[in-house]
Amino acid sequence: MDTPLVSCICLTYGRPPDYQYLLEETIDSFLRQTYPNKELIVLNDCPEQELICDAPGVRVVNVGERFATLGEKYNAAISIAHGALLAPWEDDDINLPWRLSVSVEQLGDADYFNPKRYWFWDGSGLHFDHSMGYGHNLSLFTRAAFETVGGYPAISGAQDAAMDGALLAKVRSFGGPYTGQGELPRSEWYYIYRWGVQPVHLSGAGTPELFYQEIGTRPVQPGSFRLHPHWRRDYVAATRALLADEGGAGEESQRGDDTAAPSAAAERPRRAPSVRDELLADGSMVLYRADTNQLLTINPTAALVWAYCDGAHEVAAIAAEVREVFPDAPDIEADIMRLLHALMYASMITTRQPRSS
Repeated sequence: MDTPLVSCICLTYGRPPDYQYLLEETIDSFLRQTYPNKELIVLNDCPEQELICDAPGVRVVNVGERFATLGEKYNAAISIAHGALLAPWEDDDINLPWRLSVSVEQLGDADYFNPKRYWFWDGSGLHFDHSMGYGHNLSLFTRAAFETVGGYPAISGAQDAAMDGALLAKVRSFGGPYTGQGELPRSEWYYIYRWGVQPVHLSGAGTPELFYQEIGTRPVQPGSFRLHPHWRRDYVAATRALLADEGGAGEESQRGDDTAAPSAAAERPRRAPSVRDELLADGSMVLYRADTNQLLTINPTAALVWAYCDGAHEVAAIAAEVREVFPDAPDIEADIMRLLHALMYASMITTRQPRSS
């Protein structure tokens, strides 16, 4: 698998001290990414605050004057990034560990990938049945595409919608029903959009341009702030729990449209191309993913499931094959789903099928 450098672009302003944890969580989301070749640019234009972070692959840039618009701030951050691929990285949302791996794989030879599908976390908890927005903040695009459309427009609040529209109109795009492809299975959704966790959310402003300017006039606590990346909760476990409660990784809520992902039983898991396996004498198996240096040992029953992860067998068919071997085993379908979730979390399998050329 080709692993071009991905530059994750994180814009921030005035988070410390009360909402410093949001930025620390989004940096930790970057550090948890299984994709190996990556960098995170954190551009801070709050003149009174200096941010410091020593985490590997993270580059904090503090500037002494606030940018006039968010669009100009994005363009400035991208100008100092090194990657051929670019990923917006919001400073108050959560990216699950497979975001970059899935995005690079799905981008393929296209220029813009945006699945327009994400989790939603608000005051009542985690959801998947909300209405979906532009989703540009969970996208991946090439630097060539960025240059083709002339970068972000010099506006605040609607710069993401404008950029999404420009990319869809002018470059090769992939992802989601809006470009004619099937929906990303919910088990592979990698983004948690958080609402109500902080008071300066431009998306909720009636006049975002004016709100952006007003935010810049608010008093902040001056000083130097050292960032300590961490998650305050296990977001992977939260999404897996909701998947289990709803009956499986691929089952889609009933929204009355024809863009729903297939049910869990209809998904066809396949082994990631870069994974090598070795069968041991006791029937267990070692899985090794060379591009991320990940190692996983699975038991003999799991090794049997692994053998059927060929992209041709649906989950239901895999369960039937395993039940032939273990006819008296209880809850075998649930056990297989748990195993497949674990393999997906470890980036050993995917339920997305390769695109035909």
